[in-house]
Amino acid sequence: MRELKSKINIVEAAAPAVAKATIAGNAIDRKGFDSLTILAVIGAGAYAAAKTVTPVLTESDNGTDYTAVDAAHYDGDLSIVNDTLAANSERVIAYIGHKRYVKFGFTVAGTLDANVLLGAYAIKGHPHLMPTA
Repeated sequence: MRELKSKINIVEAAAPAVAKATIAGNAIDRKGFDSLTILAVIGAGAYAAAKTVTPVLTESDNGTDYTAVDAAHYDGDLSIVNDTLAANSERVIAYIGHKRYVKFGFTVAGTLDANVLLGAYAIKGHPHLMPTA
């Protein structure tokens, strides 16, 4: 097969929204999948020391108690956005840890411009059973 749709599952990690406050993100259950990639979108806006967005990746064994993912367990850019972003920015983060549950969200500091859109989707891959859909 020369298609990918039957080998992945895409779920909403953080509902796309105009960010006025921190977005905790949704729990992503990795059961049945061996890989997880997050595609995050950070909208253009005027960021400053008092107006920032920080992507946040957390993990849990039980789906209740989440802790920050150690830098050794992800590959990608979780750095703070704290200056003018002239165009929308995408970030791709690969989770390479071993916890069953993962969350991806955004910590918002200050009040962002009205047009700053944040959102993320999780792509679960390497399924134990195929097709996934």
